[in-house]
Amino acid sequence: MPNQDKQYTIYLRSANLRVPCTKQQFDDYYRDINAYRRTQMNHGRCVCPPSKWLHCDMDCCTCPHRTSGDISYLDDSRVDDEGNEMTWLDHLQEKMPDLQSPSFDDTYAEQSEMQTIIARLNEIMPQAIIIGQLREQGLSDTAISKEIGVPRKTFTDRLKKARDRLKKEFPELF
Repeated sequence: MPNQDKQYTIYLRSANLRVPCTKQQFDDYYRDINAYRRTQMNHGRCVCPPSKWLHCDMDCCTCPHRTSGDISYLDDSRVDDEGNEMTWLDHLQEKMPDLQSPSFDDTYAEQSEMQTIIARLNEIMPQAIIIGQLREQGLSDTAISKEIGVPRKTFTDRLKKARDRLKKEFPELF
């Protein structure tokens, strides 16, 4: 059978359907798919047999021929130098304590400290929260001074005094 008479089809796995096409369309469609499949096979993430290669649509998440390959998951177990079995997550938390999630008590304590600081700041300088919100919006000090009706130098001096007072009252946080 000559090459021109050969019927080319593209298989759509999601629809379980074969669509007739030209050789050019066939080559264009499978070029990227074949490159991707070869990459996945080189990394051990695809064990698709050659008879199923035309069924590949690069949707590896739903493919029955998918494996984990050279990817390590945090819950995969491994043996450390002392012969103890541990997961990668355990290893990371041991080597990098900052990755450990804070306890509820720590989170609650930090939240209550922040509420105390904000309440004290409201007592010292009620406009400080508004000034902070305006700064977050990207306004300049001059624009903020017009917004709150206080000269720029006055409110920056008040902010500095409020910050100094909070530093004295909460030295462990500043």
